Amino acid sequence: MRSSRPFAEDDPQPEDRLLVVLDKPTILSAGHCLLEVASQALAGGARRFWYRNHLDQPTLQHQDARALVRLFRTAGAQLLVGRTNDLSPVPSAAGLHLAASGVPIPQARQRWPADWVGRSCHSLAEMVQAQQQGADYVTLSPIFPPHSAKVQPRPALGWKTLELAVQAVEIPILALGGIDRSNIATCLRCGAFGAAVLGAVCLDRHPLDAVRELIAAITSALAPTTDREVPSSGLPLPAGIDKESAPQ
Repeated sequence: MRSSRPFAEDDPQPEDRLLVVLDKPTILSAGHCLLEVASQALAGGARRFWYRNHLDQPTLQHQDARALVRLFRTAGAQLLVGRTNDLSPVPSAAGLHLAASGVPIPQARQRWPADWVGRSCHSLAEMVQAQQQGADYVTLSPIFPPHSAKVQPRPALGWKTLELAVQAVEIPILALGGIDRSNIATCLRCGAFGAAVLGAVCLDRHPLDAVRELIAAITSALAPTTDREVPSSGLPLPAGIDKESAPQ
C-alpha cells in the first residue's frame, strides 16, 4: 500500500507545502554544487525535494539520486526522482516525478508500485489526464516566467489559470515557475496546495536563507487572521495584496 498521500496530509506543516526542485543543470550554471545546494536547503528546513537532470546519462543520474537519498534519509526528508522515459527505481526514494511528455502513469506504477507518482503539467487538459491516469499530485507551470530560464519556453499561465486548475482536479497542485518569497503565499490563496521552487533557491547565493524565507512566507499565509480579511478559501490575504487586487 502506498504511504500517506503526498501533498495532501490532514495537517500539513508549512515545510510540507514546499517542493525544492534540484535541477542539476541550473545549479551547475550558477557555479554551485548539487549536494551543497541540497544540504543548505535541508538545513533551511526543506523536507521535500525533486531531483531533475535532463543532461546526464542515466548512470550519473542514479549516482546523484542515491547520494541525495543518503543525505536526506537521516533528516526524514523525501526525494522525488524526475524521469522522462527511464523508469529504473532508486532505492529509498519517495517516488517518481514524470515529465509532461513522459510515459503513462500506469506504466510508471508497474516499476514504482509502492511510491508516489507525480506529473509535470502545462495546461488544464494535461492535469485532468494526469488525474485520470492516477497521479498523486501535479505541478502546473509556468505560473510566471521562470527565474531559471534565459528563454521563456511557454507563455506564463498566471493566477487565473491556477485558480481554474484548482477547480478542475481534486489532486494536489503545486505551482511552479517564477515562484519566490514575494508570491508563494498567493499560490495558497489561489487554492494550490503549495509550490515547487527552482530558481529562487538554486540560483540564490544562500540557499539556506532562501528556503527559510519561503517557509516563513508560507507560515505567515497560514497563520490565524487578526485584522486581515479572510477570503472564502479560509486563508488570509498575503500582506501587500488587497481584496481588489487579489485573485478572485
